[in-house]
Amino acid sequence: MHILTKILVALACILSVFLAALTIAYTANADRIVSDHAQQTARLAAAEAAAAAEKTTAGDLQIRMTAQLEQARQEMAEAQSRVRQLMTDNAKLLAEKMQAVSGRESLDAKIKEMGETIKLYHSLIQNYSAEVSRLRDTELKDRERRIELDDRIADLESQRDVLEQSVRELQEQLAEARTVIESGARGAAAAKAAEPFVSTGPIVRGKIDQVQTDPGTSRLLAAVNVGSSDGVREQMLFRIVRGGQFIGNLVVTRVDARTAVGTIDTLGQAVSVAAGDEILSRLQ
Repeated sequence: MHILTKILVALACILSVFLAALTIAYTANADRIVSDHAQQTARLAAAEAAAAAEKTTAGDLQIRMTAQLEQARQEMAEAQSRVRQLMTDNAKLLAEKMQAVSGRESLDAKIKEMGETIKLYHSLIQNYSAEVSRLRDTELKDRERRIELDDRIADLESQRDVLEQSVRELQEQLAEARTVIESGARGAAAAKAAEPFVSTGPIVRGKIDQVQTDPGTSRLLAAVNVGSSDGVREQMLFRIVRGGQFIGNLVVTRVDARTAVGTIDTLGQAVSVAAGDEILSRLQ
């Protein structure tokens, strides 16, 4: 039972006891007054019959009895007023009790609602925690997978570098072998010939790195990013192309393993060769 309910019940019991006491007192006073009134009436009749001399005394006694009766009436009125006040207080207490019961029921409903809300929040937190755990596990797996892929890529790049180095060495060896074979096939007269030639092998592609004028001969020279490892030889003829348009020729005069130098001939065109222009061993 709620503490407020207990207090209200105790107050109701006390007020009931107090009301019973007032009722008993009121009954006792009323009986006493009635009895006194009867006795005084009898005394008054006896006094009037006994002697007229006692009229004054009887009058005085009647006045006193009237005063007592009035006092008794006033006490009864006060008792009735107290009873009405107690009844009013009792009604107020009953109303407060009902209000307290209603408040307790409302509070119980709110507590139940808060309990359901707490359960919902608990369920949401558990779901969120599980989702975060899954995302963390997925992220860890993705990181491990990326690390493995990075390691694999690094291994493949290392293997590619080794293979590219091997290919370059093989190309250099192949270029030297071609040079020896072509030199032997053309003979001494072909070796001395200064005429540029067009390569019949695979097309060699490159770019011009630098363009400058030879101070001694005033010829326009160009340094390119291909060399003997790419199949380039002296007196080899390249076509200079810019944006798919032919703008001149380049004849190789000096060859290194990965670079070469040659003279530029624009064939009388009003164009200038610049770094970044493309060179081809032959036009397709």
